[in-house]
Amino acid sequence: YGSATRAPRPPRQRALIRFEMYQSWLRHYSDRSRIYLLDFRDVYFQANPFASMPPAAAAPWLSLFAEHETVGGSAFNSRWIRSCYGDNALTKAITAAPIVCSGTTAGTVGALDAYIEVMLEQFDRTQCTLHGSDQGFHVYAIYNGLLQQRNVSVDVVPAGSGAVQNLAGLRPRRSTGTGEMIAHRLVSKTIVPVGGAFRVLNSDGSAAAVVHQFDRFPELSRWVRSRWSQG
Repeated sequence: YGSATRAPRPPRQRALIRFEMYQSWLRHYSDRSRIYLLDFRDVYFQANPFASMPPAAAAPWLSLFAEHETVGGSAFNSRWIRSCYGDNALTKAITAAPIVCSGTTAGTVGALDAYIEVMLEQFDRTQCTLHGSDQGFHVYAIYNGLLQQRNVSVDVVPAGSGAVQNLAGLRPRRSTGTGEMIAHRLVSKTIVPVGGAFRVLNSDGSAAAVVHQFDRFPELSRWVRSRWSQG
């Protein structure tokens, strides 16, 4: 305790180093614990995020949360996979699959321990330090069954139907024909103004417990910052 040791891996971004920190912190939790690994800067809560989570049963489980966009529809996600694993890794199946966000992961201690090991192995295998490569590792591991190989039950929750709403895929897109910015068809039903405030809803009209990537929407971002920056 209190002594410095040489890190076993070369310099890399905090987004990659965090998995070793998670691994250390997990040791302080019991096997009965349920844990969220969440981004910090662009997350807020509308309800108890654990209310809809299953108990920490004997079998380890992970809940992973999809975005409103496919891997192939995102130049960033496609580039992370190609750059870290090679062009052949971006298969047709992965291209057509929804993005699963690496900033919103929930599970039992045993499942998260396995998940973290898989993420660390992806860096050791690829040595990929591209900014955002943790998201590429996350998607690659999920769609290549690397978590299931460790006997982890994996539930990929469709966008707009679970405890977490990942909003980035609902951003306006520029029309390739006219160059105009076109609003996503779901955004008005998802980010709903209510009496000077906002509620972020799932497709069934319920409030998502966790709102992620709110800063992609200027009005919502201004409201969140004014709401929680006071006092």
